[in-house]
Amino acid sequence: MDGASEAARGGARPGGPLRSRRVLAGLGAGSAALALACSPGGGGDPGHDAAAEVRVVATVVPLALLASPLASSRVAVEVLVPPGATPHGYEPRPSDVARLAAADLFLRVGGSLDAWAARLLDAAGREPASFVLLDVPDLGLRGLHGAPLRPTEEPDPHVWLDPVRVRDRVLPVLARRVAAVEPEGPAAVAGRLEAFRRELTSLDGEIRGLLEGIPTRAFVSFHPTWGYFAERYGLRELEALEKAPGRPPSPAELARLAELARSEGVRAVLLEPQLDPKLGRALAREIGVATVVADPLGDPRDPERSTYAGLMRFNARAFHRALGGASPP
Repeated sequence: MDGASEAARGGARPGGPLRSRRVLAGLGAGSAALALACSPGGGGDPGHDAAAEVRVVATVVPLALLASPLASSRVAVEVLVPPGATPHGYEPRPSDVARLAAADLFLRVGGSLDAWAARLLDAAGREPASFVLLDVPDLGLRGLHGAPLRPTEEPDPHVWLDPVRVRDRVLPVLARRVAAVEPEGPAAVAGRLEAFRRELTSLDGEIRGLLEGIPTRAFVSFHPTWGYFAERYGLRELEALEKAPGRPPSPAELARLAELARSEGVRAVLLEPQLDPKLGRALAREIGVATVVADPLGDPRDPERSTYAGLMRFNARAFHRALGGASPP
């Protein structure tokens, strides 16, 4: 995928959406809602779903993509961070407070990725039932840069990018939280849970098959997002361009990364649709390779990325191109 194709895939960039959110925050709770319903293939404004009996609010799209297959049509699943935006540094709006105040269940990642959720809970004046991804037992959490997690270190929050961890650890806990508010009762949720877990078993096999036999296992990403995915499928992240959100490398660091990528035979630089691609494109030009978009968050507006399984297939294809099929621009 060349730069033009990559840009067509990309969503909104940080500069525009962040400014837009600041403007919306000043308009009050009556401003137009940006949250999207995350039912498979769905979209729209769940704030106007009068038929829903129960409201589940998620900080980010991936949590909604995991909750929606467990819930019936009587449950509205809403997202606070709009598609195309990054949760890092998100500025909640007054309408987000109103959504949380009306929520029956609140889904968040935990850690710094959506630390702003604590302010929302304080502003809402109540704490609904909750699910915190990083609090799920026995997740086998990793450090942000691939090393084993140290006791004083913040874990890599992108656990949802490993479908086996999701199937075996995350979904059983999430299903119990959904079942506690589901109008159709726990038995209905249990049936949907088993169907979803079977789907993820099949998905894991698809991804393994797609990524077997690719010429190289090493890749460079925009920021350290893909550690759990790489661990599951035997890939190796050499380094990320931004080791922390909003902290670009120095010219010397960029030159060193370019040399490392060349020596390791990296075939493409992975970009993300929520982040400005300029730095990644510059590195790709320096080492003479393509850019490929992989999406850690998903987008209910795009049929390819509007379900969890669809998002993971999208990313598996992106890695296949980046590691074996991508040709220099």
